[in-house]
Amino acid sequence: MASTKRQQQEDLIIDLQGSKILEWLLDRKKLPQHWKRNSPAVRKLIDDAIKVAPPIKQQHQSLTADDLNYLICQDILQDYLSAPNGSSKTLFGSYSNPATQKWSDIIKAYQKDSLHIGDLCQQFTQAINYDVPNLKKTIEKSLKSLDDYNKREQELNKSKTASQNMLKKACQDLGIQGDSIRDEIIVLPKSLETMFGEVIKQLNNGDMIKIISFYQEVIKATSVELKDEILPLTNMLVKNGNITLAEREAILDPAYRPPASAQSNSQQQTSTDASTGTGGGINWDIDLVDETPVDVAVQEIKWDEDFSVIDTSNTTDQILDDFSMMEAIEIVDESQSPALVSSSEPVAVVADLSADNGAPVSESRKKANENPNESILGDRQLRNLFLDELYELEMFLKHRTAEMQAPEHVFGIDQLSIESTNLEQCKTYLKTITSIIAALTNHKIKHVLEIKSSKKYIDRLVLQFSQKQFNIAKNTQLIVDLDTKRQEANHTLLDSRKKLEQLTKDTRQLKSRLEKLLEEILDGKQANIMIPNVF
Repeated sequence: MASTKRQQQEDLIIDLQGSKILEWLLDRKKLPQHWKRNSPAVRKLIDDAIKVAPPIKQQHQSLTADDLNYLICQDILQDYLSAPNGSSKTLFGSYSNPATQKWSDIIKAYQKDSLHIGDLCQQFTQAINYDVPNLKKTIEKSLKSLDDYNKREQELNKSKTASQNMLKKACQDLGIQGDSIRDEIIVLPKSLETMFGEVIKQLNNGDMIKIISFYQEVIKATSVELKDEILPLTNMLVKNGNITLAEREAILDPAYRPPASAQSNSQQQTSTDASTGTGGGINWDIDLVDETPVDVAVQEIKWDEDFSVIDTSNTTDQILDDFSMMEAIEIVDESQSPALVSSSEPVAVVADLSADNGAPVSESRKKANENPNESILGDRQLRNLFLDELYELEMFLKHRTAEMQAPEHVFGIDQLSIESTNLEQCKTYLKTITSIIAALTNHKIKHVLEIKSSKKYIDRLVLQFSQKQFNIAKNTQLIVDLDTKRQEANHTLLDSRKKLEQLTKDTRQLKSRLEKLLEEILDGKQANIMIPNVF
């Protein structure tokens, strides 16, 4: 008996798939195929009713005609019926209140051809098939976007920090603040004298003289015959400091007459050089005005009795037969040349007729005449020569240290009778040489020397700094844009969640009211609308 009742109850319940409920009703002819034909007329009635009899409740007043459906119109009618004299009728059965009558006519128009059921089924299907899934996808997309924005922000911050560190390191390497890149780079060569002064200070700490003396002792002990002075440029820098090229030339050749500009600048800087120890403090005591006229225009030069005469008054287009520049070198008697008598540095003599007396001058003499105020360490060739001598000392001290540390020797300097330097002193000397080399070859001084010699290098450095600054500005702007996108994604996420929550609530209410309305066309059977995996 109980099973029979249960079977009867189950027969009274019809399960309907919510996503296809409208198709199910049409296929079983529970709804007429022309159920939508009254829809335009109903829309017109709603437009007229809103103008004459607007909704009473405030929550309905903000809705437009397109937002109203059968259920909302039914709620509005109930509001008018609940109002004073809203439910009174005439003798003919119509409502005496015109507003109530208009909304009553709308409800009757909806019920014709079951338009209200078809319209609600369509609205329900739209919600569960499209609106709810789209809002869920929007929420998922917003969450993914926020996660991507966070990761991207970390990458941009990392890149920005790296660019800032690179810019800071580049500024530190050059010794600039980075406020005005080009102006600060242009004035960097003025700091060269200070850098060279530090090098000269290390040369004058007392160890360099001992190092050179130790090196000379070893050279003499090996019975090696040397024609030239050992480490001539290093000796000159130790004795005289970082003097100018003109001062150096005057030391090499006492008969040398420096240019007038060099003499005046030297006299002005005498007191400064004496206080800093970077100059030689040479008193030239030379009268530059020579009252004896000198015939500068040399017409003929006799190279040898077998050589032909070269007339310098002829045009430069004349061709010398079987002669090259190497054959035009004059053989100079070293005993009569003061510049070559000095053993401070081997000097190559090249034919140059630009001297005052027409005699050939050395390459160092040409440099001293062209740029007399340049210092020794400021000249690339002399600076490299000084570094070569330092590397020579460094290699010698490394070998000497290794031989002193070796437990047994087959042959080495230790077998020589030299006891002036022990292992600890040798290590100290090596440390001094390494420090001087580092001071002349560090990153900053290389840049400053290149800046001094090349304007294009300045442009290239400025361009590199500009690129680093551009990368920082670019990453900063990208972070700002990313923050704007994050705010938009957060707004979209919050808005979508609110809409989904409201839509879910409205759809659940629509489901329960639609199930009651379906009983009218299902012959009294109860409808169960199934909507799995939607809410």
